[in-house]
Amino acid sequence: MARSFLRVTGLDPGFRADRTLTMHLTPTPSKYGDPRSRSMLAKSVIEKIAALPGVISAAAISYLPMRGRILDLRISVSSFQVEGQPAAQPGLEPTADYRAVTPGFLKTMGIPLRQGRDFTERDQADSKRVVLINDTMARLYFARQDPAGRRIRVGRDICEVVGVVADVRMNGLEKSVDPAIYVPFEQDPPPQFSLVVRSASDPLALTGAVRRKVLEVDSEQPVADVRTMQQVVDDSLIVRRLATWLLGVFAGLALALPAAFALARLIRTLLFGVTAADPMVFVGVPVLLVAVAAMASYLPARRAMRIDPTAALRSE
Repeated sequence: MARSFLRVTGLDPGFRADRTLTMHLTPTPSKYGDPRSRSMLAKSVIEKIAALPGVISAAAISYLPMRGRILDLRISVSSFQVEGQPAAQPGLEPTADYRAVTPGFLKTMGIPLRQGRDFTERDQADSKRVVLINDTMARLYFARQDPAGRRIRVGRDICEVVGVVADVRMNGLEKSVDPAIYVPFEQDPPPQFSLVVRSASDPLALTGAVRRKVLEVDSEQPVADVRTMQQVVDDSLIVRRLATWLLGVFAGLALALPAAFALARLIRTLLFGVTAADPMVFVGVPVLLVAVAAMASYLPARRAMRIDPTAALRSE
C-alpha cells in the first residue's frame, strides 16, 4: 500500500504545480447573470493581478484540474462528434472533460502545447468557435491524422480544432486520462471559475494582494478556497492517504491483539472489579497501544508526506 502510494505521488499530473496560487470566484447571479458580464469580470481581475509585482502570469479556468470528480463522477463533461465520422447512437455519444480557459492558461499552468496555436484575445464570443483538444483525444479520434483544422460538434456548437495540448490528469493522479476539450472563456463564460496565478516566489505571499485586486474590480465579490496548486494536488490524495494510514493502524491492531493475551496475565493482579478477560480491557489495551503508536508517528509521517519523493531519492 505504501509503495503504491509512492508510485501515485510520483506520477506526472501534466502541469506544474509549483509556485502557483489558486482561488475560487462565484459571481453573484443577480449581478453577473449575463455571460458577457462574467467574462468581463474575469478579464478585469486577471489584468489587475498580472500587473502585480512578483506575478509571472495569471489566468482563469472553469474547473481546476484535480477537482473534476465527485464520488467518481466527472462533473464537467460534454458530448462531442467528430465531423466526417459515423454518428453514435443517441445516448451513446463519446464524452470529454470540458474546460473553459482564458488566454495564457497553458503558460500559467505549464501545460505544453503540442501543435497548433493557443487561444488569444481574438477568440471572442462573436468569433469562429474554436477548441483545443488533448493528446488522448487526438490519438483516439484522429489516429495518425492532423487534428488541426478539423471540425467537431461540441454540444450544439460546431467548432474548429486549432491545437493539441499535453494530457492533464484532470480527475486525479489515480484516474486515467480521458479525452479533453478546452474552449475559450469568452465563448462560454462559466457561472463560476478559478483563478490561477504563477508567482516568481512563494505564491501564498501574494494572497493579500490578489484579494485586494479582486475587490478593486468588485468590492462585493467574495474570494474563496485560496490554496496553492500543490495543495490542490495533495488534497486530491486525501482518501488514499487515509486508507494507507488506516491500513497501518489495523496492521498494528492485528499485531497487538495476540500480545494482549500475554499482557492480560501480567496485569491480572492489578485489576480491581474486572477480570483480565473483560472485553473492554482486552480490546481497549491494544487499541490504546495502537493509538499511542499512531500519535507518535503522525507528525513524522506528515512531514515525510510533504517531502518530494524525487528529492528524497536523490539525497540517498
